[in-house]
Order: sequence, then structure tokens, then C-alpha cells
Amino acid sequence: MKSILTIALVWVSACSVLCAKTFVVPEVGVSITCPNGWKHDAKDNFGFVIKVVDKRQKIRIHLTNHKDITTKAAAAISLEWINKRKVGTHHADDVVYSNTEITTLSGLQGTRNTIGSGSNPEDAYLNRCYFKLPDGRIFCVCIYFYKDKAFEKEADDVIRETLKPTGTKSR
Repeated sequence: MKSILTIALVWVSACSVLCAKTFVVPEVGVSITCPNGWKHDAKDNFGFVIKVVDKRQKIRIHLTNHKDITTKAAAAISLEWINKRKVGTHHADDVVYSNTEITTLSGLQGTRNTIGSGSNPEDAYLNRCYFKLPDGRIFCVCIYFYKDKAFEKEADDVIRETLKPTGTKSR
């Protein structure tokens, strides 16, 4: 029985690696490996969007206009800019429920802000993760989880475990 369980665990582990897909984001100079069932949404033209098939949840990777500042400063400046754009609209300001440091296995260091638009942290719908590339440019990886905690954790794990610089950029 123990050997059958071992074989099953090895098979599941191998399948998760073999079924995964690596996406290269040349505009940013990074790659990320996502589970089977996630695909690039070429129709969404802001950044590089990866969606779970038939779900609303997604990851968006895009460059910011920031360079040679801390990721924490980039996150704060971006939040202020986003909220200024909402003035006069029916959209509530973004609120940061938590601000934590994050480091990927590849060594990218960054800041993750968990975002919502009310006073209740349970209403969080988005994580914005800002990372600094070796050349000083700052990019953002947004996890749109819309209260789906399982997707939030899975996407966070994907980012921490597989996001890495490719050493090339198209700019």
C-alpha cells in the first residue's frame, strides 16, 4: 500500500510539472509558470493577462513608470494615482488592507498590497505585487481574486515559486 501511495504522489507531482505552462512576458523581461488550465488572454491589451479558463480571476503583469525607487514607494505612488483617476466617478477609492514584503524563489523582492474598496478587509478583491528588476525598473503583478481565497493562494504561490527575470526586455 505504501508503494502505491508513493507512486501516486510521484505521478501527481510529475503531472503538475508537465501540465504547467511557462509564459514569457517580453515587455517586462520576466517569465511565470502557471498550472494547466490557465491561458494568456491576448484580447486584454493592458499588460500581459493570464486567466483561469472560464473564470473571472486573473493575473495581470505590467510595467509601471517607476524606476530606481523602492517597491513600497512605487505601490504608494500608484495607489495615489489610481485613486485620483477615480475622482468624479462612481468607483470608490482603493483601500490597502495589508502591505507585506514578498520575495520570489528567483530572488525578486517586492511589496504586496491587498486592496479593496470598503472598510472590511473581507471585501478584498485584488493583490498588487510590485517588484524591482535588476535594471531598477518596477513592474506590477496584479492578482484579481474577487474574494476567491483558493485562487488568491494559488496565484500567490505561482508568483513566489515561478516568477523570474528572463534577462531580456523588448523596450
